[in-house]
Amino acid sequence: MQLSFRGRQLIPRSRWRRAALAFATAAFFTFIVNLSFIIWATVQKSEVIEKNIDTSIGTIIEGGRSYIKAWNTGLHVVINIISTILLAGSNYCMQCLVAPTRAEINNAHQRKKWLDIGIPSVRNILSITWKKKLLWLLLSLSSLPLHLLFNSMIFASISTNLYTVCIVDTQFLEAEDVNSMSLPNIERQKSFQNFHEAFKNKMLQHRNLVECLGDYGTTFQALRGDLLLVVSNKTILTNNTYSQRIFTGGAVNRSIDWMCERNDYYQRSYIPCDEMISDIKNQPGSPWKPFGFTIQDCYSQETREHSKLLFSSTIGWIVTILNLLKAVLMLFVAYGGSGRPILTVGDALASFLQEPEEYTKDMCLNSKKDFSKNTWNETPRQFDPTSRRKFTAGSLGRWAAFVVLCSAAAHANKANRGSI
Repeated sequence: MQLSFRGRQLIPRSRWRRAALAFATAAFFTFIVNLSFIIWATVQKSEVIEKNIDTSIGTIIEGGRSYIKAWNTGLHVVINIISTILLAGSNYCMQCLVAPTRAEINNAHQRKKWLDIGIPSVRNILSITWKKKLLWLLLSLSSLPLHLLFNSMIFASISTNLYTVCIVDTQFLEAEDVNSMSLPNIERQKSFQNFHEAFKNKMLQHRNLVECLGDYGTTFQALRGDLLLVVSNKTILTNNTYSQRIFTGGAVNRSIDWMCERNDYYQRSYIPCDEMISDIKNQPGSPWKPFGFTIQDCYSQETREHSKLLFSSTIGWIVTILNLLKAVLMLFVAYGGSGRPILTVGDALASFLQEPEEYTKDMCLNSKKDFSKNTWNETPRQFDPTSRRKFTAGSLGRWAAFVVLCSAAAHANKANRGSI
């Protein structure tokens, strides 16, 4: 005894129905994966960021930047595999819905209309039943938000440090108390005092110039914090210059430009700061002069990376619901409807050879142009041996659109290269 679904076999005989059922099964599997993940992530989330603003964002894992990036990349590969399966299944079912049956083709030909075969046609929608139209519309509308939101469900939060840089001389390092140095600015004096205490308590690591340039010559600073720069003995720092030689680095905008400020080579050229720093690192002995001061030593604060892999439960539930909707719609395609759709040109040839049609009889030499007219010439057409170029297969409008799009893409690519 064969199992049935509303009068149909559980495993359809038609290949196209079996294919639709396979995609529906895959969609249900991805739904279970999405549902399991969103339930696990919601239960296991250990932290909610910005509780007063959005409680739907939670933390999946925490760790170093490279570790989080690896997890983020891996999960997005899985997400794109799942979304590709859903998109392929959705497109296949949409094409099955708009593929005309033989009865629909006969009806269209009787009304002097023609239909597309073998392509995902929007034109055919007017000739299919309202149930097919509804299924096609729901599959179409669920695709865009699903694929726009799926990749946004999981995202990484990469930590960066905002650090303070202080330029001093050896007198500052040897002083017992910063207050004895008569620094004029009280607010600045606190910062100098904090640096002095950190140095005395050995909370700052000594780094040579190459290491220092490597540590801080990066756009996103995650491993290092406050920096103490010691000028060479030939550089003279007065009390007034002390109050001016403390500043903030690590901001997203111009995060490392302070390393090149007032450098003659940097000011005279258009070379980016990161390239200039690379040149200094590759040439041992080259002076490093931020703000005009020749640097002799660096003392840096080591920090821990603290990045997170986050997820949005709101987006996750939307994706899961859309996933379930697609699976159900694919089941309707697999088991619903009557009549065999003509999906390929081969199907059409087999159908018309088996059962010729009176409305297009003796019209085998007619072209698309002949059928695009409101009145069809039903008399046999005389064979024309004139050879035609391949480009005539496409209409003038399509060729114009092709040229415009290619030209725009080439122009955009050229402009993008020029801005790098």
